[in-house]
Amino acid sequence: MKKLLYIIPLILLLALLVACGAPEETTVTPEPALPASIWDGSVASGFAGGNGSEVDPYRIESAAQLAYLASFVNEGNDCTGKYFALGCDIDLANIAWIPIGNGEHAFDGNFDGEGHTVLNLKFDDSVRYRDDDCLSDINDGAAIVGLCGLFGLCENVSIADINISNVLLDIKDEDAQEFLYIGALVAKLKSNIGCSINNVKVAGIEIFVPKTVAPFDATVSLMNLKIGGIIGGIDLKSSSKAELHKIQCDDSKIELEDGAAFNRIGALIGEVNAYDEASFFECSDFVSYMAVDFPYDSFFKLYKIGAFGSISCQSAKLSNAYSEIYAHSAGIEYGNGFEADVFPIACVSPVKRDENIYSQYEVENLFGCIKPVDERSYFSEPYCGSLILNSWAKLNVVAINNKGCDSLPEGHGFDTSIWDVVDPAKPILK
Repeated sequence: MKKLLYIIPLILLLALLVACGAPEETTVTPEPALPASIWDGSVASGFAGGNGSEVDPYRIESAAQLAYLASFVNEGNDCTGKYFALGCDIDLANIAWIPIGNGEHAFDGNFDGEGHTVLNLKFDDSVRYRDDDCLSDINDGAAIVGLCGLFGLCENVSIADINISNVLLDIKDEDAQEFLYIGALVAKLKSNIGCSINNVKVAGIEIFVPKTVAPFDATVSLMNLKIGGIIGGIDLKSSSKAELHKIQCDDSKIELEDGAAFNRIGALIGEVNAYDEASFFECSDFVSYMAVDFPYDSFFKLYKIGAFGSISCQSAKLSNAYSEIYAHSAGIEYGNGFEADVFPIACVSPVKRDENIYSQYEVENLFGCIKPVDERSYFSEPYCGSLILNSWAKLNVVAINNKGCDSLPEGHGFDTSIWDVVDPAKPILK
């Protein structure tokens, strides 16, 4: 009987639960994405929120607030240790953009694009400053340097998860500059601590650079060009390390009327320089498609093109890459003993060191070529050298699975969770 007294309440409770039904699962409805913000040329008076910390970054939720970031940096505000997050797509509406970091002041913070896209980025001209790292050929001291990019001059930055689409750059030649750095994301990146660029995609770049004549010699043009689809140039100092992962640049078109003696044109990065033998450059999972139109009658010019225009550092690691370049009218002539070179994928030129110091390079799974476009092209058939090493120092290269080709070969070694290789003639990042 006592047992029955315990069992009856349990049966009643069970019946009650059945009658009421199982509790409904609660679903969390995600907040709707903010619509793209179209720029009207105005500058906001502040950010949308946040305090700049890693857990509560400054929020950018309009085009005017992105312009405010440029103003905030270019006025000299220190962004070291500060965090910024982009909360929506930004349409810059082809209104002339002033880069974030104008040379006099650099952006040195952390920027998270949160997967958003900046559209219709336009430049009518570069911002200019005197750079102590670039020596002038015509004046004593620092050279005049021009910058074009969403970010101009950056130092020790972290930039991640951002897309850029439709970039139009038509440089004017009203004011001369000795060095011109162009990159859709960053014009010039400096580091003496470390920097990282991760998960960046750029598409639809059109760059036109006119002939600019130096005042001291009418036969020699002024600008040394450092052009990259993603970054114009990287300078590493003081044992710094630069890490770039998951980088893609698609459908970029570059037209050059002329350049100076040392031109570096990279579908991804124009030039990488390391001033300290302990500095290290690493880039993995990158892809680039670029068309370049060179002057046919180049004189005293040294052009280097590829996924990278040139890499000059003591140690570097490159892995999992595909690069395809279409060369228009790339007629290159000899001048004063200098040959203008056109190299695919990468031109690795170690900084000149003591002959007892070895430069260490690791290259794995690099593929690609340069293709001719018309009868005036420098190449009469696809040029499939995958990696050119121009060694000024003792060089130790570990090279695995590298091949010049116009279609991704079997056994490419790419991680298919990152890469879409359904079309082997045009592999892309997912």
